[in-house]
Amino acid sequence: SQQREMQRLMDLETRIDPHSGLLNAASFEQSLQAACDSGAHFTLALVLLRSLRDLVASMGSEVHTLLAEEQGARVTALLESGDVACRMPGGELRLLLINGDEAAHQQRLQALRQSLLNAYPLIGEDTVADCRLMALHSAATGNVAEEMLRRLDAGIASAPLTRVAGPG
Repeated sequence: SQQREMQRLMDLETRIDPHSGLLNAASFEQSLQAACDSGAHFTLALVLLRSLRDLVASMGSEVHTLLAEEQGARVTALLESGDVACRMPGGELRLLLINGDEAAHQQRLQALRQSLLNAYPLIGEDTVADCRLMALHSAATGNVAEEMLRRLDAGIASAPLTRVAGPG
């Protein structure tokens, strides 16, 4: 629709989510399309932190903003030059890892999983966090951004769940 296209254009103008400091969805998808068009090797990943998202939703918008800022900082700390990430409205994180090979990408994703599962003092040390992470590695040619995003969304429910309970 025309309204959706106007929103996409506005998102592209702002490029950065003001809370997380990560790219917004439209800018991320533009970066993914450029990676697909370039034929470069990359890894596309989706990270879900459902229990944390549900808990924060019950605590109000200030805590939601603080969580977005904290997650953005944790993600940014693990990105390398050329890599990009975005935080989607539902709290899921998308990452596009370009720098390095597949093994390096997997290593960074595991470090990210651990970082995201660490305690969030702003909402309590006894917080239970869970994480689902799914990654797709690009093919040599013929990568289609929309198809890769669909495959990620469809496969995330069956991705292994890592759960960490706080000391309480």
